[in-house]
Amino acid sequence: MDNLEKFIVENKEQFSDHLPSPDVWENIEKEIRKEKTKQFSIVKFISSGVAALMLILVGVWFGVSFQVDDMDKAVSNSSFADYKQTEQYYSLQVKNYLQQVNELDSENTIEEELEQLDAVYQELRDELLNADVRNQDLIINAMIKNYQIKIGMLERILDKTQKKDLNKEIKNYNNEKVSI
Repeated sequence: MDNLEKFIVENKEQFSDHLPSPDVWENIEKEIRKEKTKQFSIVKFISSGVAALMLILVGVWFGVSFQVDDMDKAVSNSSFADYKQTEQYYSLQVKNYLQQVNELDSENTIEEELEQLDAVYQELRDELLNADVRNQDLIINAMIKNYQIKIGMLERILDKTQKKDLNKEIKNYNNEKVSI
């Protein structure tokens, strides 16, 4: 036993005489209560809200990223992958031809015919979603044929428009020749 312990043991009665004042015990109790009650923190509240919002956004992003198209679910044969590429190609071609036609001939009224073909295409698409595996190839071929018809119409209109423009240029050239 070291000297401090020996001193405390020998003089224990002297230490027991003095009790701390009641104020000391009240202060200790107040400190304990402060620790037990949780204080509302706006920073913690906002950070919790931001974390929850981030989780929701990540969930929505995953949901949208991995969403499966109705066509992907419905069509189960191997020609569907080829059809998707073909559809992208034809839709780009239609868009390009339509842009050229609109640039050259603003008076052209092909929109009505194209809307009819779009309606037929939508009917075929709806039918494809409900079709048996046996009929899917036939419907896909009809959808491709629909795109080919659109492109054929646009090509003919573009050719006629370009021929008109060429004929006008030839007439203008001949008129200039005559006037000289």
